[in-house]
Amino acid sequence: MSTAKVSVHQLVKRYGATTAADHIDLDIRDGEFLTLLGSSGCGKTTLMRMIAGLETPDAGVITIDGRDVTRLPPRQRRLGMVFQQYSLFPHMTIGDNIGYGLRAQGAPDAEIKARVDEMLELIQLPQLRERKPGQLSGGQQQRVALARALATRPSVLMLDEPLGALDLKLRRQLQAELKRIHRETGSTFLFVTHDQEEALFLSDRIAVMRGGRIEQLASPQDIYLRPASEFVADFIGDVAFLDGDYLPDSRSVTLADGARIGAELPLRAGPVRLAVRPEDILLAPPGADGVAGTVAEVSHQTGTTLYAVRLAGGQEVKVRSLGLSAEAVAPGQAVTLRFADCRLAFPR
Repeated sequence: MSTAKVSVHQLVKRYGATTAADHIDLDIRDGEFLTLLGSSGCGKTTLMRMIAGLETPDAGVITIDGRDVTRLPPRQRRLGMVFQQYSLFPHMTIGDNIGYGLRAQGAPDAEIKARVDEMLELIQLPQLRERKPGQLSGGQQQRVALARALATRPSVLMLDEPLGALDLKLRRQLQAELKRIHRETGSTFLFVTHDQEEALFLSDRIAVMRGGRIEQLASPQDIYLRPASEFVADFIGDVAFLDGDYLPDSRSVTLADGARIGAELPLRAGPVRLAVRPEDILLAPPGADGVAGTVAEVSHQTGTTLYAVRLAGGQEVKVRSLGLSAEAVAPGQAVTLRFADCRLAFPR
């Protein structure tokens, strides 16, 4: 297992009556891509800014490469920063922008040129060396900002919502580029986003944050398939919560309307709240074996159709079907739902 590149111990930050960081413990492994994920106000950006030295914690310790940096200014922490705003110097060429940090450190001209060439190859823009930022697209400018941050070989590269200003198609292209660059450089990346799909795609591990605390820290697979709380289950992807009573002997949950769903849970008999993902449900004609429901809404996404189905007891679930069918089930139509054996639930 990789050693910790960054360690945060019992970190606290308050703004008046608001606690933005509430005794946070976190280890970031050397060479990993770790994402701080959460909604606005959860504390993810405050945590990143404290690690970067842009905010001073009220309590706690921050170490980078085993060195206590809690009270050190940003320039002494050997960190790279990439923000949503590209912050490129408009009067400089792309090559000069990338080499700016090295020049500020007093690196020789030959070293700067070699490193700039290396970074331009890494971001696959060698032909744009002599252009100015205003001549580049938004996606190209963000790649240059990334190259500039990496050029000085930072101990950790910190990225605060760097793709948030891009349109969806370009954002997905840059996500793939970012993943490739992380793999090729082997650097340690700390990434901040509120986008769940982005976090699942990019990360080695995800720290889901809520109210200044880390709700769960785990791999994308564990976050999605084995969420530690109802909050995490609800925050990551689509999920429906169905209340019922778990019967271990029959390996099933009986809903309030009497419908029964197969479930094998590590829980005792009693009231539970099932968490069901759209891909764990199949749509079948009315009258088939399963749970009866009525289609409430139909929406089309890229390559899929999403059905909102209301059960007899009033609870609603979502069903995702691959492909866009011209004969899609219409709202108001009766259907039957077939559930895969549920393995995720929370005691009530």
